[in-house]
Amino acid sequence: MADVLREVLPYSPLIEPGDRDGHLFIDTTGTSRLFGPPVDVAWRMYQRIKAGLGFAPIWSVSPNKLVSKVATRLVKPDGEYIVGEGEESAFLAPLSLFLLPGVERDDLVRFRALNLGFVHQVAGLTLDQLTVIFGKRAGFIFDAVRGIDASEVLSADQKTPKIIADYEFGNDTNEVEMVERVVYQLVEKIGVRLRKMGKAARLLAIVLDHSDGVRRVRQMNVSPPSANDLSLFKTARSVLAMAWTRRVRLRHIRLVCENPVFPPAQMDLFPDPVLQKQERLIFAMDRIRDRFGGDMIHMGRALAS
Repeated sequence: MADVLREVLPYSPLIEPGDRDGHLFIDTTGTSRLFGPPVDVAWRMYQRIKAGLGFAPIWSVSPNKLVSKVATRLVKPDGEYIVGEGEESAFLAPLSLFLLPGVERDDLVRFRALNLGFVHQVAGLTLDQLTVIFGKRAGFIFDAVRGIDASEVLSADQKTPKIIADYEFGNDTNEVEMVERVVYQLVEKIGVRLRKMGKAARLLAIVLDHSDGVRRVRQMNVSPPSANDLSLFKTARSVLAMAWTRRVRLRHIRLVCENPVFPPAQMDLFPDPVLQKQERLIFAMDRIRDRFGGDMIHMGRALAS
C-alpha cells in the first residue's frame, strides 16, 4: 500500500485508504489545470502504477465514494468504469442491492421478505415507506439507492477514525460479573453508533487501568465485521480475557472500535438462524430507543443485579 500511495500522491493530497488494503479513494477536485479531467488523471495513475509496480489496478471515476466502490466491484478483477455527474441513479438502478456499500445482511433479509432484490425497486419507495421498515436507517438507504454520498475523501495523513466508550468504576473492582456487565454496556454504546453510521467494527481494543496505575491494552479482529451487539460482545469478552491477567483491581475500562468499515452485505448461502434472530432483536431495540430514548431498553446482562 505504501508503494501505491507513493505513486499517486503527486496527483492529489486527498487520498483515503478504503475498508481493506488495496483500495484507495482519490479526490481530484481542482487538479484539472495541472493534469486534465478526472478520467485523464485516473489513466495517468493507472499507467504509473503499472509501470512502477508491475501490476494493473482496476479503477473507476465517479462523483462520490459510494458509486466508485460499486463501479469497481463490477469490473473486478480487471477493468475500469466511468460514471458521469448526474448518472449515479441510472447506473445503480439495474444492480442487485447487495452491491451497495453499507447495506447490511439484515437489510437484505427485509428486502427479500418484501420481494425486493434490485436497486430500482427500492428507489421507487418513498422515504416515509422506508422509515416504516428501517427506522433511522431509512435516510441512508434512501440516499444509497440514488447514488447520493456526501462523505469527503480524507487526506492520507489523517488519523484513523475511532469510536470510543469509557467507564470509570466508583469503587475499584475485580468482580468478573460486574466487569463483564460494564463491557456489555460499552459494547451497546459502540453498537448503536455503528448502526447509525451504517458501519461495522472489524477491530476491537480494550484498555484496562488498574488501581496501581498499570495499564494493559489488547485488541482482536472482529470476523466477519459486525455491528451486532451480541457478536461484538463475544469478541470484546475474548479481548478482556487477554488483557485482564492481573489480580489487582480495575479502576477504568475503555473499549475502542478502530476504523469502522462498511459491513459485508453478501448474504450467506446457509444463513445462521440464531444470528438472524439476534439481528431482528437488536433492530427492534434500536426502534424502541429511537422512539423513547437511548436508556429505555437494555439487555439483561447490561443491568445491575
